[in-house]
Amino acid sequence: MRNYNLYFLTLTETNKYLNTHILNNQQLNGGIMRIGVSTLFFWDYPMVEIFDIFRDIGVKCMEFFPENPDFWDNRFDLDYISELRKEFLKFDVALHNPHIELNPSSLNPYVREAVIKETLWSIELAKFYRCELITIHPGKRPINRPPTEEEFEAFFRYIDKILKVAKCKNIMICLENMPE
Repeated sequence: MRNYNLYFLTLTETNKYLNTHILNNQQLNGGIMRIGVSTLFFWDYPMVEIFDIFRDIGVKCMEFFPENPDFWDNRFDLDYISELRKEFLKFDVALHNPHIELNPSSLNPYVREAVIKETLWSIELAKFYRCELITIHPGKRPINRPPTEEEFEAFFRYIDKILKVAKCKNIMICLENMPE
């Protein structure tokens, strides 16, 4: 198995790191920490309403979850995504890669191919919305058993492919840890 220098953090540690070091570079220069919220918690709301809610409660940092039904249904509508860009640029945004029905460690090559396509789309979207990072998931197993060598290798091939593109676009890939 390949040796990657991957760091697995708890959700609290990850949020603390994102808020203090990535989403708020001012923290490194003596600024104050800002707290962000995921759009996942507003699943049923249209994106325009989510922006309004975030502004109303004073949230400046956002984890954008593109599988929101409003966005997902319109994600290939250039007018729609361009209009939302105006709103996204008012926030510090991290993008969460689509993952609900996707598994980069799948033994099914068609599923793995779909994950790569969706991740490459996410990288382009992140660049368009000026997101500096994308959170990805390592995959999941449909049954309770330890991952196989083949599943690890599938994930590492996925990482190799997406990191090349992300690096060219100046997008940082963040690996979210998953509960057992």
